[in-house]
Amino acid sequence: MRIVKSICFVLLIFIGIISVFLIFGEKSRFSKNPMAALSAIVNQGNVDELTLTIFYMSPAIMTGTPVSVASLMREYDNLGGKKIVIEGSELKEHIDLFERMSNTEPISVDGEFRIDARIYYVFRSKSGRRVLDIAMWGYQDKASTIIMNGIGVEENDIYYEIIAPFLIEEEARFFIQHVLN
Repeated sequence: MRIVKSICFVLLIFIGIISVFLIFGEKSRFSKNPMAALSAIVNQGNVDELTLTIFYMSPAIMTGTPVSVASLMREYDNLGGKKIVIEGSELKEHIDLFERMSNTEPISVDGEFRIDARIYYVFRSKSGRRVLDIAMWGYQDKASTIIMNGIGVEENDIYYEIIAPFLIEEEARFFIQHVLN
């Protein structure tokens, strides 16, 4: 009986160690290049197989509390926002932006951040699988950050420029004047 308990104990410890390596190993692999899936699609020339959905709320609109991604997606109408869906054929017209984005190495930001989502966009495959999602903005000690697949990364103009052609003209002007300049 004592041997059985010892074997069960060793097995539990072994399973626990394997689980920890799998969990942290997956996060580490994922955080090294969260754009790997998008890069593969762009490199294969299959941008037309993607759908881009943008949830947008003007950064000029003040709210009493930070807006979560889920709230922005669920209540964009109530928040004075928009939902824009772009199919693959329209995306292919901007292949140069996709190539620039897929060649940009995200630089991860350490530490905790607070999300106040004003822009959230997600690329999905034809099967509906999430390829890449980006939320703007996360805040950490008054510095803003971009949330890419749940990981904080440093801001880069390409993360804004990739959606600018698809915003409504008035919003795009505001976006370019106040965010990119």
